[in-house]
Amino acid sequence: MRLFDGLYLYEVVMLALGVFLFVVLVLALVYQLMHKRNLAGLLAFFAVSIVMMGYPSIKSVQVQKDGIDIEKTARELQANPDKAEVRSQLEQQVSSIGDRPISDPTTLTHLATAQFALGHEKAAEQTVQKALKSDPKAAGARELQDKITTFHKLDSMAAEVEKNPGDVAAKSQLQQTVKEASQQPNANPKALAHIAKAQQVLGQSEDAAKSLQKAIKIDPNLAELKSLKDSIFGHAATKPAQPATKPAQPTTKPAQPK
Repeated sequence: MRLFDGLYLYEVVMLALGVFLFVVLVLALVYQLMHKRNLAGLLAFFAVSIVMMGYPSIKSVQVQKDGIDIEKTARELQANPDKAEVRSQLEQQVSSIGDRPISDPTTLTHLATAQFALGHEKAAEQTVQKALKSDPKAAGARELQDKITTFHKLDSMAAEVEKNPGDVAAKSQLQQTVKEASQQPNANPKALAHIAKAQQVLGQSEDAAKSLQKAIKIDPNLAELKSLKDSIFGHAATKPAQPATKPAQPTTKPAQPK
């Protein structure tokens, strides 16, 4: 039920007790009026019941609004993945409702999209599973799940090509997957690292360097990038310089001792 969606148990209990108290007070009010008794004592209890009903209701509406705000901020981050202020704003929005017991598939899909954009891949996978469990036909949830699966497959596919570089079918499949992954809006530095690794295995050095630079620009301290930096950029710095000219050969023979 959407009224209770995103509410903690204590908020649901508060709402139910507030409704119960309000009904009891209405009956008490009718009784007092019928017997022409003083109503002053009931007013304070009416205020309490309204607060008990109002607080959880406002929270439920706020959760729905936060879901819409998260979608907008996630889109902005995907368009500008290196903007730290947008990323920080999205982190705060996600943390505000991330732990709430949400069941609305649309809100869950927005939340999962934001989590993936922030690099929280495990959380995104769990959230999108909840969305699909709530509604297997949820708009965007299936597409997001496929997107997450695609990035997860890149590492295993790249490892297979590295192991068997002569496997034309595996190489072709990896190329197609990299192409699909590269064309999608992406603000996730871990996903960009997966792409860079696959591009390196395919020999696409320039593309790998570009993908890696994007990831570094987003999060230069990401642990997954260290080995990639060494393998993609390191070889140029460590490659020994070749001598420009060969040492001159002697043109005359040394004099023979007499």
